[in-house]
Amino acid sequence: SLLLATAGGVIVSVSADDGRVRWVYETAEGPLFTSWTSSNYSIGAGERAEVVPSLDGTIFFVSENGAGVEKSVIDVASIVDRSPVMYQDILYVGRKSTTVYSLDLETGEVMSVTSAGGGGGVTN
Repeated sequence: SLLLATAGGVIVSVSADDGRVRWVYETAEGPLFTSWTSSNYSIGAGERAEVVPSLDGTIFFVSENGAGVEKSVIDVASIVDRSPVMYQDILYVGRKSTTVYSLDLETGEVMSVTSAGGGGGVTN
């Protein structure tokens, strides 16, 4: 079997012999990574801006009218690793969580799910 995982949180088992899909499992959490925006920041002459994290972890401040873009000196990894972080009068709080799925290789049946969230707790 070949195992494929998509960024959307789907795991697929494909037969190495004939390429046939054997089973598909969609994780309950959805996408493997997510991003969000916030409009509580201003750039330039007090113009409101959105805080926009990119997929590579870079954070940008984009003005509401699209005329201005600033790249932040901090990135998502810094916020998560050093949370909370204060930068230009804004408090940033990050969280990292991990979920491990144990699936039967033949059927795709879930054997167990273990999560460790940013709060340090483990659920099974």
